[in-house]
Amino acid sequence: MIKESYAAFDDFWLDFLRAHSKPGTRAFHYAGMLAAIWLGVIFALSGHVYQLVLAILAPYVFGFASHALVEHNKPVSLKHPLYSVRGAIQMFVFWATGRLGPELARAGV
Repeated sequence: MIKESYAAFDDFWLDFLRAHSKPGTRAFHYAGMLAAIWLGVIFALSGHVYQLVLAILAPYVFGFASHALVEHNKPVSLKHPLYSVRGAIQMFVFWATGRLGPELARAGV
């Protein structure tokens, strides 16, 4: 499903969505992003560096858990770390703004 290389992010995007085909997997990812945002705000207010570290780690912890417990595949971040970060953010933004459905349909999910 996930190729070794992609010419551009747009080529990667649909495969990324296919690797996140189950709603439960995406829900874990959204929870991780929400936790990261919340922890980022707490860091901004408190200045405690550990909050920033937790904010960075939260999406990965939730994401890896989702692939192990729900999707039963390997996280794409292992092969394509930068595209994966962008994909996770884009998936979250599209979900939060109600635009993810057409993208999932385009990916055949």
